[in-house]
Amino acid sequence: RVRISRSEVTAVMQPAVARYFAGLSTAYHTGSETNLDLLERMQQVASLWVRGDVLDVGSGGLVHFSLERVRSLTLVDVATTALAEPKILYASALRPLLDAPSFLGMRAFATKEADALFLPFEDATFDTVTLFYLCHHLSLLNVALSRERTIIALREAARVLRRSGVLLVCEANATALSAPAQDLLFGVLSRLAARWGKPMPYFFTRRRLIRLLHAAGLAVVAITPLRWGRRVYNPLFPTWTVPGWLWGLGLRVNLIVCKRA
Repeated sequence: RVRISRSEVTAVMQPAVARYFAGLSTAYHTGSETNLDLLERMQQVASLWVRGDVLDVGSGGLVHFSLERVRSLTLVDVATTALAEPKILYASALRPLLDAPSFLGMRAFATKEADALFLPFEDATFDTVTLFYLCHHLSLLNVALSRERTIIALREAARVLRRSGVLLVCEANATALSAPAQDLLFGVLSRLAARWGKPMPYFFTRRRLIRLLHAAGLAVVAITPLRWGRRVYNPLFPTWTVPGWLWGLGLRVNLIVCKRA
């Protein structure tokens, strides 16, 4: 079993990596504008569960749910620049969060620089914790270490969650077509990417992700598959979008709702 200390994680999360995630938040905003239909479906499903005091971990400055039943909202990310101008979908477009009509109905709002593996909050602080497109960015060097880091992050999310609260995990999961190739090449590609301070994402299959949730002491209560839109933004080649059906052969989006076991 792999053990990770705070110092080891801190050493890995160098400024170059933080800058990488800061730039990635811009790509996510652009990608979401390309996939507004997917974001709208995601928002509709997620908003059924989100309520009370909410913590959005690794948000990248994009809120994926409505604020109608949110009492307080805290956004955390390793890159503070990603939280400088958070956005949310309303009126069929991505708009500044602070301008959203429902924003004024909240009692409190905060942003904080934090690592998903070491959340700076007391136990049982939030009614809802969300991890949207976060787990595949916790990867590091090899599959075993990536798995262990993901379990730690899920345990941290469970720790700050109140007993009656819910955890929402939305991920692009590898399929039976893409998973074997990913497992074969991940170690080599991640080491090459690390030379340029760019973490290589590892996409768990849905079955593997559910196992990690169970290992973190969470019980799955609902799973909603979400189909890609007609075109999918490709962060590797921003000027070229991919047909949604083609992208879906390798990655499929699932919104998983959990509670503390």
